Amino acid sequence: MIRLSLCQRNKARKIMTWYARIFDTESGKIRYESLGTAKKAEAFERLAEMKASGTFSGDGKKRVTFKDAFDTYIKHLESRNASHHSINRAQFVARTMKSVWTLNIAGVEKKALLDAFDETRTGKKASSYNNEKNILKTALKYAIEVFDLDIRNPAEIIKSRKAQMAERDFWTPDQIDRILDKAPRPTYRIVWALMAFAGLRIHEAIKAKPEDIIDGHLYVIGKGNKAAKVPVSSRLKKEIEIAGDAWKPYAINAQLKVLKKAAATAITEGFQGEATNHRFRHSFASNLIRSGANIKAVQLLMRHSNIQMTLNTYSHLLNSDLTDEIEKMFGNY
Repeated sequence: MIRLSLCQRNKARKIMTWYARIFDTESGKIRYESLGTAKKAEAFERLAEMKASGTFSGDGKKRVTFKDAFDTYIKHLESRNASHHSINRAQFVARTMKSVWTLNIAGVEKKALLDAFDETRTGKKASSYNNEKNILKTALKYAIEVFDLDIRNPAEIIKSRKAQMAERDFWTPDQIDRILDKAPRPTYRIVWALMAFAGLRIHEAIKAKPEDIIDGHLYVIGKGNKAAKVPVSSRLKKEIEIAGDAWKPYAINAQLKVLKKAAATAITEGFQGEATNHRFRHSFASNLIRSGANIKAVQLLMRHSNIQMTLNTYSHLLNSDLTDEIEKMFGNY
């Protein structure tokens, strides 16, 4: 005789997925099968379906496809109130893996997985490639835990790309002022200013609002859904005053054509590299370093996970200032 009941096996690890507890009274054996949901009502419905179909009488092995894995992971992100950016990135990676959606993650061939992942990532920067690889790996890891699969994560076969060290293009404070003056609306100007004078990422700047400023600090929910506070400089305060009531969250989108036009009009002599939203953030760090800011302070203001990341990204600026530093010390000898 088989008895079924509900349980949450990994609640202590904050995985709220419900499982069917399948107890064979004759053999005394107990096994578990994931119901793929964190909602109790849905779990009861799926348990009832198992009873009606008799699917609990098998050996407990479950076929989980890549689409199942991503659907489960994205629902998990939504239930945890993850940032729109995190959810959108996961959905994007899921779409790029469409060629393997129907394949079982437990038996996928190495070549099929590598081909599916690399197919749409030719020429991508190492940082973007590695970030998307980590999203895939995290999604599969979560699905393996939720569906209680005894397999190795298939994404582990994807090797990270090594980043090619290159100088990051940035705008000088004067160039930034000129670009801000060419903003078509105050809503664009304040978003650009938040990136240029507080180092915010584009998705952070778009959703920021006046109420997020408390005691001279701007509170943001950043990358990885991490809360952080950023000092509001006197320069940024001027921009906030200029924006006035026009500063509202989600008032603009992240399309580059508006920025490209403003930058081209503002800097008529031209500039190296491209006009991108992220260039404002790079300019924030670059101008701090060029003004003599401590590299540790730059790491904290940029909210990099470790100082090595800051050094790797901006070491060319440090090296370019070495001659000036030597001249400051020994130029008059």
